[in-house]
Amino acid sequence: MEILRSILSCVVLLSTSVLASAQWLNYRTPGMPRTPDGKPNLSAPAPKTPDGKPDLSGIWQAPNAKYLQNLAADVAQVPAQAWAEAYFKKIQANNGKGRPQERCLPHGVPDYDALPMPIKVIQTPGEIVLLYEAYTHFRQIFMDGRPLPKEPQPTWMGYSVGRWEGDTLVVDSSGFNDQT
Repeated sequence: MEILRSILSCVVLLSTSVLASAQWLNYRTPGMPRTPDGKPNLSAPAPKTPDGKPDLSGIWQAPNAKYLQNLAADVAQVPAQAWAEAYFKKIQANNGKGRPQERCLPHGVPDYDALPMPIKVIQTPGEIVLLYEAYTHFRQIFMDGRPLPKEPQPTWMGYSVGRWEGDTLVVDSSGFNDQT
């Protein structure tokens, strides 16, 4: 009887989570440019913040996993230190074997940004926060002019500071652990 109750509880839980996620399908995000038929206008100019910078706020998602194995998939030659290039070639030769997620460890920043999973961006004048839906992690990019820490405690997501160069967001990061 206890097993039947557990199975029934799982079925109820799963069915309600599917319904709950579907509630957001038709929600109109404020400020999103739309075509006359109501669909998101992906060719419209980027929305701007009050200070004239691009407003990155919203839900973002990579269309596929093209950049998961190689963030520079579209670049002919990437400048890299010799050790980094050798390590990259080793990972590529092994079809990515040895990645942290094989051991149920968190992905690193490049993986999270290249996964075809939703990322919510919250942008304020002093900080940009990325909320990764797939693994319930987050990344902070401080925009308040602070420098990177001199001797950071290594973490999965590292430490990031950003600045605008025209309409381009430039992010410097350090302090990643050696597991990502």
